[in-house]
Amino acid sequence: MELGCGSGHLARIHPALLPTGLFVFDLLCTRTTGHAVHSKTFRESDRWVVAVEKIDSRERVTRRIISFVRERGGYQRTTEIHKLRRYNLNDVVSLLREIGFAVSTRRGYGRKPLEPYHTVIVATKRMETKGGASSGVSRRH
Repeated sequence: MELGCGSGHLARIHPALLPTGLFVFDLLCTRTTGHAVHSKTFRESDRWVVAVEKIDSRERVTRRIISFVRERGGYQRTTEIHKLRRYNLNDVVSLLREIGFAVSTRRGYGRKPLEPYHTVIVATKRMETKGGASSGVSRRH
């Protein structure tokens, strides 16, 4: 499984952490529906406008973001393209456990839930026990 820059990067995080250290990140997970969802939204104030076109498919999310900011009597326009890949949650959890983490998942950070198919992963470095075995408890929140 390739995760972002490769699973090798994840493997380097484990030894860099102190015993029982935490590695917390959020992950866009593969959607169960196959059709793409297109949406367009915008936000505005008296000094700026931001328009977002989003294509959300089973494997990827692409956002085209156009911003207009009032500047020196005119407007400055910028365009950004964000391309995000979705990952299979079970594959990522399995990889982290193979590396030596105890893994739990959450629906959001604190009391703020994330959107559907967006999950917080809490990976705790397992402590080595005698004989080289790792101990760790995992639970799903």
